[in-house]
Amino acid sequence: MHELYKTPIWITEFAVADWKAKSVVENQYKPYEVLKFMEQVLPQLKKLDFVERYAWFPSNVTSNALCNSSLYGADDKLTRLGECYCDA
Repeated sequence: MHELYKTPIWITEFAVADWKAKSVVENQYKPYEVLKFMEQVLPQLKKLDFVERYAWFPSNVTSNALCNSSLYGADDKLTRLGECYCDA
C-alpha cells in the first residue's frame, strides 16, 4: 500500500489473540510468548520509515481471546507487556 499510494502507514490496532479460547485459562498464547512477539515486532516496526504510527490493541485480562495481550493487569498496573510497550 505504501508503494502504491506513497503515503505513510498507520497500524491502528494489533495484538496476539486466540479467537477460539473459551476461557482465559484455555488461551493458547502464554504471556511470555506474547511478550517475545512484542519484543521482536516493535523494533522492526520502528525501523520501517513508512510506518508512521502503530498502536497495540487495548484489551483487558478478562478477555478470553486477548487476556495475555493486556497492557494492564487486574490491579490497573502495567503488565510486563505494558512495560515493554512503554519502553519501546
